[in-house]
Amino acid sequence: MLPDFATVIVSAPGLPSESVEVRVVDNSGSFGGPAPGRIPDGAAVPGLPLRVARSAQLPDGLDLAWDPSCSPEGVDFAVYEGTVGAWYSHNPLLCTTGGARTATIAPGGGNRYYLVVPLSAYREGSFGTDSAGIERPRSGNRCRTERDPSACP
Repeated sequence: MLPDFATVIVSAPGLPSESVEVRVVDNSGSFGGPAPGRIPDGAAVPGLPLRVARSAQLPDGLDLAWDPSCSPEGVDFAVYEGTVGAWYSHNPLLCTTGGARTATIAPGGGNRYYLVVPLSAYREGSFGTDSAGIERPRSGNRCRTERDPSACP
């Protein structure tokens, strides 16, 4: 069995050499193996969805809590924040929670929405679905270079 990645040195005359990690990608465009999954959404994914409360520790802060991803590969989480009414404006607020399923954040001004995205070592999982059941798009600013919104096993 071949490894799923290799480290190679890339160089060109007159330019500094760079070490690059090359990964094997399957035909679907994602890494092999299980996807990071998605967190509970109150509908298709079982468990309690994202909960938001005023923070007792951080003035004007919010405490976020969520249940685990439906996939065991979702070992860490990213928190994205967007502006209500400018749907799909979400950008990373936290690119890791260190595996915790809670975070205390200082929200931006105005009306905001939050998305919690499960992460594996190299991929982001699902951003959830909109009211029509369509997968939400990724942010232009990302916490992982790859995305695999595949359904959980």
